[in-house]
Amino acid sequence: MDLGGSRAVGFVRLRVTQSPEGHTDHRLLGRGPGTGDRWVELTRFTAVTRDGEALEWRPGSPREGIRLLRVETTRSPSWVAWREIEVYAAVP
Repeated sequence: MDLGGSRAVGFVRLRVTQSPEGHTDHRLLGRGPGTGDRWVELTRFTAVTRDGEALEWRPGSPREGIRLLRVETTRSPSWVAWREIEVYAAVP
């Protein structure tokens, strides 16, 4: 996902579409000037997930200099898609 410019990311919500439910591993990666223009792992979600569930990441402090976000699913008992991806800028 291209954020259209370098941003300070304060919150990300991923809404899962999945069937059947089960244990999944997902990585949220970011890239931009704040990461040396290379992909870095921002967080990892490891849990049992079900259709419609929301996974949320709120860093302790805003993650500066992010332009691109990518979600990688590294383990799942089924297909996984994203119903919705919400990205919020840090609140000053």
